Amino acid sequence: MGIVVNEVIASSGWVEEQRDRVEWSCLADGGKAQAAWRHLGFSIEEAADWFDQLSGLESKALSAEECAQLAAGWVVAGFSLADVPAWFDCLPHVGPVERAMVAREWRESGFTARSAQRWASREDVTVAVLLENGGWHPRQRDLLDLLLLNDERHLRVALISAPVSPAHVLDYVKAGLALAEFAAYENQVRQRRPIQAVLRDLGKRRTYSHSLAFRLDAVIAELPAGSTGYHVESLLPDAVDPTACDHEPLSPLPPGYDGPQIVETWSDRGLAVWTRGAGEWMEGGVPGDYAYVPILGWSESDQEVVRVAFSADLEEGESCEVSWPPRASLWTEGSVSEPDLQGCDAHESFDPMCLDCPVASQSADMDPAEWRWYVGVEVFRPAEDDDERFEVDCSYQHILTTRMDPRAVEYSESGPLR
Repeated sequence: MGIVVNEVIASSGWVEEQRDRVEWSCLADGGKAQAAWRHLGFSIEEAADWFDQLSGLESKALSAEECAQLAAGWVVAGFSLADVPAWFDCLPHVGPVERAMVAREWRESGFTARSAQRWASREDVTVAVLLENGGWHPRQRDLLDLLLLNDERHLRVALISAPVSPAHVLDYVKAGLALAEFAAYENQVRQRRPIQAVLRDLGKRRTYSHSLAFRLDAVIAELPAGSTGYHVESLLPDAVDPTACDHEPLSPLPPGYDGPQIVETWSDRGLAVWTRGAGEWMEGGVPGDYAYVPILGWSESDQEVVRVAFSADLEEGESCEVSWPPRASLWTEGSVSEPDLQGCDAHESFDPMCLDCPVASQSADMDPAEWRWYVGVEVFRPAEDDDERFEVDCSYQHILTTRMDPRAVEYSESGPLR
């Protein structure tokens, strides 16, 4: 009798069914898992793979039934298990239920997960197609969004789809031109007529807050390499005055001596120079070997002040001469540290497109560059017959220290000057 019962059990597949039920119950939710996944056409192996994948990607815990529904959505949308992580990274802002269908829409519009990631966080697929086909860079799009005033927002799509290069669109928008005026300026560009000065003058009619100008600068800094045009010009006041300097006279010069000012720069004279940005000296070599001496307006009256100062302590009958003009040495190159930009509660670092991220209002921390000016001083004493004189002392004297913004010091582009 026992043998007969065992044969019946074996022939009915009861053992396989019980074993299968145990395997499915190990996935999650016992029998519910088996029903949900099998109803949607998944095998135990497929279900386990999808369950592991989706459970690891979604931020909240998912039941086996929820995972089954999401997995079916990806399969119906035409995605394999291997496709899911990339599209999940591309569309984290889309809800779990809609994500597969949204991903299919992007893919059917010609995007890969990688190319869609450039736009998906802020654009619908229709506008993204216009941006991609128009050759826009994401930071160019961001610059356009910052430049558009509130009453111009409705023109955004029309500007993006205009038959004009993104750089020119940005130039014209910054200058305050209407879309209908673009064609006339494009015609001038085709005729190789310079229009940048005109655009700059037109742009002066628009006003920007410090906050907006700061955010524009932050976006401009991340535009594609080689970007040129009016749109890349900063709207912040120039923080570096190349002619600003402070003098400190040294004894024996009188304490109230102001010294001459910088009258022009080497770049004004047409010389190719480079100037530093923020940070320490990183070019290698000695900075003073590359630096051009500031062009100060030394005058005969300055020379007389120096000569009289050194004559004050001479003995009776002695006289002195000073070499002129003074020679300078870059004693220290100085440094500039830009203020650290802080993010908001939603961003760890500063995001120029987020109005909650605070802009920097304080000026950069600066240790000034220091030039030291020297003159040769020769002291003479008359000979006994008073017809001649002879030198009794010769020295090289530090008479003036000049301090200036390190970013205003001009350096040689072609290598050391000494």
